[in-house]
Amino acid sequence: MIESHVSQAVAFPSRPGLATRVAVVGATGYAGQELVRLLARHPATQLTVATASQATSTPRRLPALARVWEGEIGPLEIDRVIDEADVVFLALPEAASADLAPSFLAAGRRVIDLSGAFRLRDDDTRARWYAATASLPSRIDTCPRWSRRSVVP
Repeated sequence: MIESHVSQAVAFPSRPGLATRVAVVGATGYAGQELVRLLARHPATQLTVATASQATSTPRRLPALARVWEGEIGPLEIDRVIDEADVVFLALPEAASADLAPSFLAAGRRVIDLSGAFRLRDDDTRARWYAATASLPSRIDTCPRWSRRSVVP
C-alpha cells in the first residue's frame, strides 16, 4: 500500500518522462531505511541523496541496504539536498522536520514528512501535541494525508 502512495507522491511535472530525483533526510533510522529500500527500487524515482539527521554525521554505507542501494549516507547538507533532489522525504523527529521543511519548501522542493510535525491542521491541537511546529506550511504532504487528491499536483 505504501508503494502506491510513493508512486503518487513522487509525481513531479517539471521533469516529464524522467525519473524524479528524490532525497531521504534521516536515512539512518528505521523509517528512513525503509524509504531508501522503496525509492531505490522504484522505477519512477532516482534516489540522489540520502543523509543522516545531522550535519556532523560521518559518511557511511549501511549493511542493511547493501543489496538495495550502492550509495553512501552522508551528513545533512541542506544545499546538496536542494541541488540534487526535486522531492525531499523527511524521516526525522518532529522538531527537526519543523526546522528543516521551510528551507526545502522555500527552494521550491516538494516535501513529504513522516513525522507528526505537520499532521494536525488545527493550530491549537498542533500546539498542544507538536509545540515545535509553530506554523503550518500549506505545501507539505504527510503520511496520513496520502491520498491521490492530496499528493498529485
